[in-house]
Amino acid sequence: MASAPPPPAPVKAATIAPPPTVPAPAPLPPPAVVEAKPPVREAAPAAPPPPVPVEVPVVAESVPEPAPIPEPAPAVVADSAAPVLAKLASSFSQTLAGRFPFVRGDLARGAPDADPEDVRRFYKQLDEARPKLGRDATPEVRAFLDRMEAARPMLDAVARSAVLTVDLTYGVNRAGEVGAEHIIDWSVRSGATAVGSGTAATPLAWKPGQPVLLSFRWAAGSPFRPKSAAASEAAAIAGDTLTVTERGPWALLRLLKGRAAPSSAGQGAVFRMVLPTQTITGAPARDTVLFMAASVKTGSKSSPTLSLPDLPARFPQ
Repeated sequence: MASAPPPPAPVKAATIAPPPTVPAPAPLPPPAVVEAKPPVREAAPAAPPPPVPVEVPVVAESVPEPAPIPEPAPAVVADSAAPVLAKLASSFSQTLAGRFPFVRGDLARGAPDADPEDVRRFYKQLDEARPKLGRDATPEVRAFLDRMEAARPMLDAVARSAVLTVDLTYGVNRAGEVGAEHIIDWSVRSGATAVGSGTAATPLAWKPGQPVLLSFRWAAGSPFRPKSAAASEAAAIAGDTLTVTERGPWALLRLLKGRAAPSSAGQGAVFRMVLPTQTITGAPARDTVLFMAASVKTGSKSSPTLSLPDLPARFPQ
């Protein structure tokens, strides 16, 4: 018969220690009385030290050059002015430059005449070009335009074949005369009108294209006479009288501009006449020199006096 299993061993119960005793907190001391003081302004924080520069190593590489900055495009007005100026320069050079009255004073005597119709056409071109030039015209171009505009009244009158009235005055510069005291009679003729020492003080009427004739007669008792050999094709001699003739569409302007002399305010256009002279026996003598003045108007006497044009001889570059 099998024996019975041994009884289980008794289990001891674990002993649990009681929690430690925590001492009671000590009583807090009474709060201290703090005396109120004015607030103390804190000092501003010190500035941080400057950064230490750090050297950057140079890399030996080819750096491409910056692209050039494109120039600003010119204004539209300037673009449009260039061809306009080129057209004006071409027209002036081909039809007017070097032709009277668009010549220097010292070249006026032998220069060919400009066609008045070409003058009208050029003024029309100027009027069309002004709005396109605007303020982009150079000072030289502006000076050219101003001179052309100042001459417009007289040149336009000639181009339109308008009748001009001319008041003439003899002996306006006695101090500069040479032998003029021997001239006893003078006259200026054009078309059907004539003025002079033996006529009433009426103006000469000149129409463009008509010749202008100036005659001077030496006194009978003078030891001088006009030179028998004419100094130019424009001079003719008949006894004791010398006649100088200006022809062409600009005959009056040729007389005034080709012989222009300094003038004072209010005198008008002063011109200098040089008359080839010899003694009554044919011996050489000093040329006779005298001065006259002309006041030119269009229409009636109440019209303003026209200025003798100071015209350009070339178009500015």
